[in-house]
Amino acid sequence: MFVKPIIIIGAPRSGTSLVQKIIRDHPAFVSLPKESDIIWNRYCHPSMKNWESEEFSGEDVTELMIAEIRQEFIAYSLSAQTWHKFDRLNIMRYKRYPLLSYFLRNGYNIFSLLRKQIISQNKPLRLVEKSISNPFRISFIDKVFPDAKYIYIKRDGRANINSLINGWREPNRFFSYKLPVELKIPGYNYERWKFILPFGWRNYIDKPLEEIVAFQWIAVHNAIEQEFVKPIYNNRLLAIKLEDLSVRPQETLHKISDFIEVPWTRYFEDLTTHLPVINSSHSDVNFNRWETENKAMIMRIEALIQETMTKMGY
Repeated sequence: MFVKPIIIIGAPRSGTSLVQKIIRDHPAFVSLPKESDIIWNRYCHPSMKNWESEEFSGEDVTELMIAEIRQEFIAYSLSAQTWHKFDRLNIMRYKRYPLLSYFLRNGYNIFSLLRKQIISQNKPLRLVEKSISNPFRISFIDKVFPDAKYIYIKRDGRANINSLINGWREPNRFFSYKLPVELKIPGYNYERWKFILPFGWRNYIDKPLEEIVAFQWIAVHNAIEQEFVKPIYNNRLLAIKLEDLSVRPQETLHKISDFIEVPWTRYFEDLTTHLPVINSSHSDVNFNRWETENKAMIMRIEALIQETMTKMGY
């Protein structure tokens, strides 16, 4: 059983992976090796709602789903130390070594089954979970984990959108869905959509890339804002700015430590001077990277994102 799972939410490329790693590497926590869509998409995939969006609510959850999802997370959540060992064996790298990965994966399945038998179902576990689609299914998640606590990562919209634009241009990363319509995005030569799929996405299949990314970014923060005004989430949300992890790391890490209810130890103290490196665009020297990479594109949509940025404290 999981006690007070930590759910990371925020826009893609906002620093959610960094905060997840900070927590998942702590010995008190377990996690999946990658993002958790491999589990969630079996129960809340956009194709189940006629490809309207990734938005699912607590009303979409059944008791059977709750039981199955919990068991899936219990079966496949391990400590970071254990995952590091499996990573060295290429457990999750099927494409590079398909045959080897097949046998290694079977070994992991056996390991996980043994683990389920060894661990008492009454033993509390701390889970940290992250998916870029989480903001659109918060009440769904909350039905599965009703005592969950949420960490909301904010990032300057210009820097965040710059990183998203770069992600859309990556030839081999960040693809999410093969949609039931043809994409006609100017300058975009791929068949699959990238990152999140908010309601209204059909209006953007032929829009300039910067407009699509601004639409995605605004949709995430609107979804979070609308959900967390509900009293049910009182005292269960911590909002932090990515920039504060670099500018005032000790203060920000103390907030995280207090919120996840883990004592301040040498583990956090070391992080104040050596944060994990997830992506170079998250470093403190790159706060204004957008000005040298995609400035013209971002200037064209700056008015669109300004209201949301102001609400977020930027």
